[in-house]
Amino acid sequence: MDSETLRKVQLVQLEIAKEISRVCDENGIKYFLTGGTLLGAVRHGGFIPWDDDLDIGMFRQDYEKFLEIAPVSLREQYRIIDWKSDQSYPHPMGKVIKKGTLYKESKRKDQGEQGIWVDVFPYDNIPNLNNDFQARIFKLKILRGLVRAKCNYQTWHSEDGVIWSKYIKNLPFRVVSVFMKKENLIKKYEAISTINNNKECKFVFENGPENYSEWCFKKEIFSNLVERDFENCKFLIPEKYHEYLRAAYGDYMVLPPIEKRENQHLIVEVSFGDE
Repeated sequence: MDSETLRKVQLVQLEIAKEISRVCDENGIKYFLTGGTLLGAVRHGGFIPWDDDLDIGMFRQDYEKFLEIAPVSLREQYRIIDWKSDQSYPHPMGKVIKKGTLYKESKRKDQGEQGIWVDVFPYDNIPNLNNDFQARIFKLKILRGLVRAKCNYQTWHSEDGVIWSKYIKNLPFRVVSVFMKKENLIKKYEAISTINNNKECKFVFENGPENYSEWCFKKEIFSNLVERDFENCKFLIPEKYHEYLRAAYGDYMVLPPIEKRENQHLIVEVSFGDE
């Protein structure tokens, strides 16, 4: 994706994020910028120049409330999708998309809606980061792999073509998923994800990224939220953002080498609809 197109995509994503923020503010839902979007807010005052998505986090209770009210609270040009409401959608986090746009990933081969999006990640409790959590991660990866296979999400695609080792690794998932119902897989996945959400826990994990273990944080990081400028707009971020970013990225103020400043989602087709 060329830089001009990417910037237009970012501005649509900013528009979507402002709409999410409005709905959350009007309905008492706590949200916060997360991942590369939080890094961009702190390091760049907006998008990381080469970033091709925008990430928002919510604790599970707020996330479920948002999924419930978004269909009637979002303005008509936006839609919330998640893996329960859209049979083609393969991910455990939701997306708010702008209707009439197209933002097609090479890995998605289904006919589901693929408009320009903002990711909304649920955060779930974990008591500690010991072997029990690692076993839990293993189960989540298996279930997510089966859902992806069910939705024909082809993780073996890359900028260089097919990664045959990944293709072979995914074959058992594609075979087994034929005999399973997506809704049953999701129920099992979410039961495992939320098993500690009614307990006092010191840690949370972001539910959706590829490597769960890399996105675990002390819960106290999110105790207080503050406003931060992002593209000359105000959004909420964790007050202890330094602890978050240091855990996620290490020395986060240092720019990566030029060869690693690249888009992450392998977008093969973009359309902005009626402009």
